[in-house]
Amino acid sequence: MATLNGFLNPKKIETEKVVISDRFCGDDGEPLEWELRCVSGEEIAAIQDKCSSLGKDGKMKFDNGKFQDELLARSVVTPNPNAADIQDAYGVTDAVKLFGKMLTGAEYLALYTKVAEINGLNKDLGAMVKEAKN
Repeated sequence: MATLNGFLNPKKIETEKVVISDRFCGDDGEPLEWELRCVSGEEIAAIQDKCSSLGKDGKMKFDNGKFQDELLARSVVTPNPNAADIQDAYGVTDAVKLFGKMLTGAEYLALYTKVAEINGLNKDLGAMVKEAKN
């Protein structure tokens, strides 16, 4: 049986370092690592709210592309998407638009796939339920 202490002291979620592309290299010529973090449930809810709107037909619409951009902007730690110098270099004025300009389509997909994995968004719900039951 779970104890309250287990809920009060969860395991710390570490950031993860990955190479997204060999186009971005350090002074030594080696590919640079990107640092990614898991966002909180509160942040996911805020992103979902930002990406949801009421359509003219009265039905809720969800902008998945905007969701992906927003999630990347909040999950990428390094390079810092909020840094003015990197935004200036790619001709954008906010973190949400940065990665669409900075990356090729394949690189963007690789980054989003890794961010989704870190945030648990690419897990099969049925498999998660089965795992929880065991």
